[in-house]
Amino acid sequence: MQGNIDMPCRRDFILASLAFGMFLIDGKSLAGSFKHYKFKHEPYKGPLLEKLLRLAKRLDSGQLAPSQYALEVQKRLRETKGVAEFKPWFEEIMQKPALAKLYESSWDKRRPALNLFFIPKGLAHAPHAHHSLTSTQLILSGKIHLRQYDRIKRIDRKHLGIRLTSDRVLKPGEAFRMTDFENNIHWFGAESEHSLLLNCNLSLINGKSFDPRGSRKPARYYIDPTSKAREDSLIIAPQIWGDENREEFLEKFEKNPLSKFSV
Repeated sequence: MQGNIDMPCRRDFILASLAFGMFLIDGKSLAGSFKHYKFKHEPYKGPLLEKLLRLAKRLDSGQLAPSQYALEVQKRLRETKGVAEFKPWFEEIMQKPALAKLYESSWDKRRPALNLFFIPKGLAHAPHAHHSLTSTQLILSGKIHLRQYDRIKRIDRKHLGIRLTSDRVLKPGEAFRMTDFENNIHWFGAESEHSLLLNCNLSLINGKSFDPRGSRKPARYYIDPTSKAREDSLIIAPQIWGDENREEFLEKFEKNPLSKFSV
């Protein structure tokens, strides 16, 4: 199955990304939840940043719908030089499983952010949904096993009716994206080799939202898509609230490959 995934078209991008192999470390020594890492290196100020901020202004003005904005961001990410453009930062993040901010605005209420995400072999980013947020990810190096789901309806405070939209392995140069109404839940991991992703996200402050706007912070919310409960063709997926079962949930999903779980 495939969702809104973009295929690579530039051979030079993939060749540039091969530099990643020079910095591999032993994934077995890396365990535990992914942490937010603060770079010692100065924030990224390359040409990609200005392109992304211009797109955010077009979204705010109504020139772009959230789905169009996410697609345009995906195109801009693929215009980068891959690992070579972020080499000073990615060398720093290669010490631990982490999400590290290349850039984040402290004054803009949309909180546009550009991140590097390093996932060691054998670890996964647990399945989660987002509220009032759009996020786009580009695989810079390694391979990523990805599953995406649409939120179809809210059953109650702790359960969502969801549907699988994509289950596949992505290579360098491929990208995936989500909005409040498209592929909002994603789950991805590095099963066969260490992987590095470039992530861009932005809070959606206007327009419709799946849950009432203002009902919670624009953020990540963990979802269990492996539930066997069904309603018609929908998976009735439990939502993890706060610290409730959080440790057990992360232990289950972060330290096991996606292929261990049937769809």
